[in-house]
Amino acid sequence: MPNALYHELATWATINFAYTRRNERDVATMVSDAREPEKVGRLLKVIRQRLGHRLAFAVEEAKIALSGTDRAAMSLAFVDNGLAAMADRADFERAIEARTDRLYATASDCIKAAGLGTTALDTIFLTGGSSRVPAVRTAIAHAAPSARMAAGSDFLSVALGLTQMAALRT
Repeated sequence: MPNALYHELATWATINFAYTRRNERDVATMVSDAREPEKVGRLLKVIRQRLGHRLAFAVEEAKIALSGTDRAAMSLAFVDNGLAAMADRADFERAIEARTDRLYATASDCIKAAGLGTTALDTIFLTGGSSRVPAVRTAIAHAAPSARMAAGSDFLSVALGLTQMAALRT
């Protein structure tokens, strides 16, 4: 199976690149050559019906669910009736471990660049859906162990802050 196609479908900014005539033609050929053509046919359906963003939303919903539970079901019935997948928090955390390690390093570097020690911060404001992920919170907390984690609206904080700043400038 072509890895590049899966990478295109796995990244918001490149999902639309998967919807080419060439990809459709190549996957259709793979369906006819596959040992399990119904499985490859699912990929073909995703491309033909442009379901990549819908698939990404299903993954995002599972990620959000895993912020509060150890297992989450992902309905993929829009691809194939009855199709579903289970997501496990431990597997998810293993999959993002390199990124959370990099987040910790970046947060530590930021604190150092500000000329502060790790105990100098008293509050860190978290925003965005990813800030709900326990492994993300742990990485940030590790970089600033004495800081209190504060949060507003996970999905609206940035927009609300920008709106308030714009209002001050008018």
